[in-house]
Order: sequence, then C-alpha cells, then structure tokens
Amino acid sequence: MIRRGLTDVDHGVGVPRHDELSDDALVAGMAVLDGEAAAAFVRRFQRRVYGLALHMVGDRSLAEDVAQTAFLRAWRAASTYDVRRGTVVSWVLTIARNASIDAIRARRIQPVDAVRLHEMVESVAARRHRVGRQHRRYRCVAGGRHSGAGSRAPAAGCPGPRGGPGGHRRMYR
Repeated sequence: MIRRGLTDVDHGVGVPRHDELSDDALVAGMAVLDGEAAAAFVRRFQRRVYGLALHMVGDRSLAEDVAQTAFLRAWRAASTYDVRRGTVVSWVLTIARNASIDAIRARRIQPVDAVRLHEMVESVAARRHRVGRQHRRYRCVAGGRHSGAGSRAPAAGCPGPRGGPGGHRRMYR
C-alpha cells in the first residue's frame, strides 16, 4: 500500500509518519540528515521558536531570521543532542534564545553615519520640544497654575488662546 504524505511504501509494516514520531526520534532523524524529519521538527516547534524570538527581539522580520537561524543551528547540532541533559523543547528553545541574543548584539553595534545620527538627534529633540509644550499647556489648564491667590488668570508662561500669553476666559471661570 502506498500512502500519501511523508511515508514511503508500506509493505504491511506500520511505518509511522514523521509527524507522529517523538521529539527525540525527530532529532535523531535530523542527525542522519533526514530532510523529512527536519521538516516535521520545524512544523512542530516553529510557533514556540518564533514566539520566543519575537518576544526577545521585538521585531517580526528579525524574529523570522532568528527562528530560521535557530532551526539551522539545531539541524547542524542534532548529532550532539543528549536526551539526559534535557528535553528537545528546552534544547531548541535554548538555541533560539542564544540566536536571539546574538541578533540583539549584532543590531546594537551597527555604526551610524554622522549625517543619519544628526537627523536622529534632531528628530528626538523636536519630539521632546513638542511634548514639553503640550505638557506645559496641560499643567496650566489641569494643574490650576494661576497668577495669584484669588486670581483665576493664567500664570506667566501659560499659553492662552491660540497658544499666546494670557488665558482663555471660559477655561478659568
């Protein structure tokens, strides 16, 4: 009988599909360069490996690269897996963790040219200026900053209507 999918010809002997094999058996298959075992291994662990990578690096595209790197490293190191040292899940997630750390380190030390650095600094400074202006306006209105003890007029430095000096009368009545 010939089965569809990942099995060979079945001559009366039950040959399990790769998706039905244990985690240890899949790693053993990868150790002898069985491509079908590797494909089943990736299908089984891709969500966990990608999820860990995404959590660590915070970027979907980079997480995909990290997951691919982790599976490649697992493929290459399959012959060194030792069942006595831990489960396959912990082994592959440790590989993914280490690949994520490598990616974070590589991303952190990339040099930036002087022009781009200047643009980044000016962008941050402009953003801070905008936020500071909005914060001062909020403090003047919500925080009740006024010029004197009984006065409802805005204090010096608080924006008035249209952002100018003085207060909007309806706000302070």
